[in-house]
Amino acid sequence: MVASFLAFVVLLGAAGGAGYQVAIDLSLALTIVVSVPLALRILDFQRSQRFARVLRDRLRSVHIPCALCALGALALVEPGVLAALIGFPWILFTGAVAVCGVLCSATYRGAWRIEQRGADIACVYLTVGGTWFFASLSGSSLMGFSEPIVRLTAVHFHVASFCLVLISTSLGYRAIQGSDGGHTGMRWALLLHVLSPAIVALGITFSRTVEVIGALSLVLSWAVIVVLTVRAGALRSFSASSRWLLAVSCLCLAITLGLAVSYSVGRLPVLPVMAVTHGLINAGIVVPAALLALVWSPVPVADGGDLSLLQGPAAHVPISDRGWKMLPLIEEHFEEPLGYLSSEAFEKIGELIASYSVYSARFLESSAIFREEGRNARIGDRVYQRLHLLHLRDEPILTVPSLVEIERAEFSEQCKELGYVTTRFHVGVGRWCLRVTRDLSGHGVLTIDTASRPRGVFLLTLPLFRVLQVRARRDAIQRIRSLC
Repeated sequence: MVASFLAFVVLLGAAGGAGYQVAIDLSLALTIVVSVPLALRILDFQRSQRFARVLRDRLRSVHIPCALCALGALALVEPGVLAALIGFPWILFTGAVAVCGVLCSATYRGAWRIEQRGADIACVYLTVGGTWFFASLSGSSLMGFSEPIVRLTAVHFHVASFCLVLISTSLGYRAIQGSDGGHTGMRWALLLHVLSPAIVALGITFSRTVEVIGALSLVLSWAVIVVLTVRAGALRSFSASSRWLLAVSCLCLAITLGLAVSYSVGRLPVLPVMAVTHGLINAGIVVPAALLALVWSPVPVADGGDLSLLQGPAAHVPISDRGWKMLPLIEEHFEEPLGYLSSEAFEKIGELIASYSVYSARFLESSAIFREEGRNARIGDRVYQRLHLLHLRDEPILTVPSLVEIERAEFSEQCKELGYVTTRFHVGVGRWCLRVTRDLSGHGVLTIDTASRPRGVFLLTLPLFRVLQVRARRDAIQRIRSLC
């Protein structure tokens, strides 16, 4: 797929002026439709105030209509008043993202750390990109620049300033959380990377020397961030598929950063070729691949990593989705007689349920704070899960992360029960409960109750959703029966 996209980029470059304009618009469209919503999911994992997280959830809910307005203004209307009016909702959206970032920084009461607050600066960068996009749609010049520089600047602030800064600060945050010391080098590299897009933009406006310094700063800071992230062992928290995505992203980014330095020093390659290669590879491969890797492996919750999703007042509280009322949940009640259960077998099953270890590690891996504390699950505890969809040589290559919250927990002499409700960080909506009871004669019964469905656009994956439900149930039954 990456090779096909690169071939498409080469064909656009060979198309001359037409390919040049198409590449600019396609880079911006890819970022607006694909990268920005992924980036908003990454923003959920930054430590910030609860009201700001609620605002980010609202932004995610209005992203699609705002993005459609931006695409309509790009594709259907010539630059002018009408195009500016059609695309104006996207400008409001980018402004709201900046307000969210400013509020996070203004209300933050802890020590100011670039790995935590860099995302807020990235939000402000997005609004700058929105401003240049609005100027491009209206057909106006800005700061003495006209087309295509105005639209290229909009692409720059959407891709390099917002998305890449958010990616670098997220990687830096993981590396710092996963290491015991030596954070100074990472923080300086992050600060340099956060400032570099602005330095490049200022250099293009005022001084070639400043532009070269900004381009070299981008290359140097990114190289340091990657090296220190690997040295800190932060990649252990990523699934195999996420590590592959990061590798592809970094390799392609090395190419585009080399082009950026070459262009800033000697204006080679020429601007049309630069827009097609540098712009499209960044917008179509580098940024989406890295963001997908971060979304699929959102937080390191093992090996002393960050546990912020699993504790404290987090954004990921149980949801009351309006879709519950609009679309019915798929309800199932399953019972499986277990035969005679000795007291010892029943207690072992209880330990398995109380630690939420009812699934095999090959099918699903999970992490939770109550395990670290050596206690049973309690109501309100959160469990971070990784569902393994595909394996290659017994190694998972495609995983789906999710977060659930325990809402039922009973571990009495006659009943071992655990149930959870989905959270906002889950592809589904609903509840799940597993119960094993033992009567006075010693006979046991396994009961699994579910009421769920895919959430939002994931409704398109309903057949796969049902297959995974059945697979999960079989896995849990097999694991519990092995203790009988």
